[in-house]
Amino acid sequence: MGAGLSKGDLDLCVRVSASEFMAARDALARLFDTNPGSDSTPTFASYVHAHEWVGVQLCTANGPDDTFVRVRDLLRTNVTILAAYDELKQRYEGEDMSRYRQAKSAFIERLLADTLA
Repeated sequence: MGAGLSKGDLDLCVRVSASEFMAARDALARLFDTNPGSDSTPTFASYVHAHEWVGVQLCTANGPDDTFVRVRDLLRTNVTILAAYDELKQRYEGEDMSRYRQAKSAFIERLLADTLA
């Protein structure tokens, strides 16, 4: 299966146990800037490289914010979902990043709700 469209950045998901979360959060905070476009929770934190081409998502494995691998797997295995996601990215290309993030978040929330139903 082919890869989806990208805005040219690299996203990494770091999954740790709940007991390791705070230490991992502190270690990543020393290496990266906090992502101003994401909210942190007790089980999730997001970081960006100073040049914004690398994003790091930290979550507790099997916690409430541990959705990245599931979404990745859905995009890898379902061409219809991948096409819809690519269309969303194309629709918001060159648009305000906050509007794109809202649309992307809504898309992923619907996707996860549909696959859990």
